[in-house]
Amino acid sequence: MSDLQGSSGAVGAGRTTAAPDVLNSDPDKILGVPVWVFAAVVGLLCMLLMMTPLCIWLRRMANLSKNYVPSEQPDVDGFVREVVLKAEACGTLNVSRIGRT
Repeated sequence: MSDLQGSSGAVGAGRTTAAPDVLNSDPDKILGVPVWVFAAVVGLLCMLLMMTPLCIWLRRMANLSKNYVPSEQPDVDGFVREVVLKAEACGTLNVSRIGRT
């Protein structure tokens, strides 16, 4: 029991882990690729992140600037009749300005 005093209680208490070597980092590489390749990829990603919303916005503005031309003539008279009949049926028409004239 005296062998294990001062240790973490692991098997082989007399042995220690070897000191790690100094990390050998190459100043010309980032994440294992050359610096210029890494910079080009980061630059392309940034440009893509900025251009995508711009293109979506431009497409939306172009779509909104087009005139709406329906394929067939809308039936406005039928719509007005339907609205007036519903308003008359529920009593709204009698209390409105239109009903007083």
